[in-house]
Amino acid sequence: MTLTPKAARDCCGFTLLEVIVGVMLLTLLSVSMYRFLYTNLEAIRIGTEMHAEKEALGKVVDLVQTHLVDMPPKGQGMLSGRPVRLRDIDYDELQWMCKAGSGVMTGAAIGDYKVTFQLRPRDERGSVYDLGLRRQSFDGPQDEWNWLPLIEDVASLRIRYFDQRLNAPVERWNDPNARPVLISVTIWKKLDEAPYEAVLTVPSAMLQQ
Repeated sequence: MTLTPKAARDCCGFTLLEVIVGVMLLTLLSVSMYRFLYTNLEAIRIGTEMHAEKEALGKVVDLVQTHLVDMPPKGQGMLSGRPVRLRDIDYDELQWMCKAGSGVMTGAAIGDYKVTFQLRPRDERGSVYDLGLRRQSFDGPQDEWNWLPLIEDVASLRIRYFDQRLNAPVERWNDPNARPVLISVTIWKKLDEAPYEAVLTVPSAMLQQ
């Protein structure tokens, strides 16, 4: 049986144009799948990091809350706080008095300590700040203290104190004879992201009323 020229062309397979179109379609499909997988893996990574950061910040705030709960009902100047603002960014500080112990990781020490919850620049340039505790012996020299870093690379820290007498939050607490009932803490890991917010209680404040 002899094939006609048209039949011979029909049996010769795919044309070059058909092969090129097929390769292009496979390439587009592969690129789309890669972008889909990359986007989902990146979203999972970012979500995991954000969860870990939130958990770490929560533990730090819980440490501060523990000190506020353990604060004795009697005593003047046991708690104070001041606002610090640089380049329109909050770097507030909260200070309290406490005994040496595991709470400030000074288990081998004795006596009373002044502990400041604050942001501290990592270097002289002040481009990166770490969140931690500045610990200083109450009876020691004012220029002797040690630093306990807790969270690296924190952008901003804002602390406000609820004053029952004013029924309003204030940015500074310097009354040695009274304590705020509530303390709000707002921490920004990055300024362009949503902050971590917590409201802490000072149980001993109610006993001073």
